[in-house]
Amino acid sequence: RTEPQLGPIAKLKLAPDPTSLSLLRRVLHRWLAEIGAERDEAGEIVMAANEAWQNALEHGTGFARTTVDVELECRDGDVLVCVRDAGRRERDPSDPDRGRGIDLMRALADDVELDLGPHGSAVRLRRRLRSARNGASPAGAAVRVRRARV
Repeated sequence: RTEPQLGPIAKLKLAPDPTSLSLLRRVLHRWLAEIGAERDEAGEIVMAANEAWQNALEHGTGFARTTVDVELECRDGDVLVCVRDAGRRERDPSDPDRGRGIDLMRALADDVELDLGPHGSAVRLRRRLRSARNGASPAGAAVRVRRARV
């Protein structure tokens, strides 16, 4: 359940069930349109955020019945996505088809900050909106916090 408009700050909880990721991608697309992101840049932001969410569910929680916190914020033309989990980061390094998510996030975001701890992790993505680069004022000047569960 989400609000009619999420506003420039939205706090969400991602549940580890099969439909959560697709619902969260739709919510993020809607929120990005709401704050004035162009369609192609929104797709890239969603792809980077989806990698962070998938990593949090798989590596941070091991798909346990716990939630992952997601915060979305538009601040001065920057989109900020923060994903927090309470789990541990362990994966088999011998799998050659794994481990490209962080590189993908770095390619699609302007900044990626990783705080991967043994008792919880946070991934922060920042991407400057094209409208802000061109001097336009993106939506989201007034700060409101909305909470939704995905």
